[in-house]
Amino acid sequence: MRNLLQLLFWGVSLVVIPVLLSVKAGEGAPEKKESSGRLRRPIALTLFDDDRKLLVAKRDSGTLIVVDKRPLQVDTETRVGGKLSDLAADRNRERILVSDEEASTIILLSNQKGSLRELRRVKVGLNPVSVQVSEDGAFATAACLWPRQLMILDLNAALKPSKPDAASVVTAVVNLPFAPRRQLMLPGDSKVVVVDS
Repeated sequence: MRNLLQLLFWGVSLVVIPVLLSVKAGEGAPEKKESSGRLRRPIALTLFDDDRKLLVAKRDSGTLIVVDKRPLQVDTETRVGGKLSDLAADRNRERILVSDEEASTIILLSNQKGSLRELRRVKVGLNPVSVQVSEDGAFATAACLWPRQLMILDLNAALKPSKPDAASVVTAVVNLPFAPRRQLMLPGDSKVVVVDS
């Protein structure tokens, strides 16, 4: 019986002592930090606002984060989608496109003096995993993983005041013999290199 009491005493002591040591004198129990429960995982980034700021797409949180390069701190974090997979901007960085793999959409944003505003969401094929924008911002391409397709989007049609349907925005669909992952629009905007993972 005595051995059982000693074992119980030492077991309780081993639990209580670390708890007491973790509490600073006079401060009470340490506070728990709230966690959102979702990973953020940065997936894509681009410079904008005269290269003074960095725009980061976070895959699992569905947010865009604006980071000021000086003093290297987060300006804003905005939720725009479910599962972001890529982002791209035109040459002037006035039009920014974000692909949302979970919602099968391309999100069109405008950048006015460093402030992002959503213009439209365009439904595309399943699992858009990458997006590219032409230099002049007139059209974009979206690579859709499981339909194995490259969608060509008319951004001028997408930005008309009346809400266009997806058929008028998606001007062409290119069927591919592989599941596309990344793409690169070549200078001159007449060719796109598409690769698998």
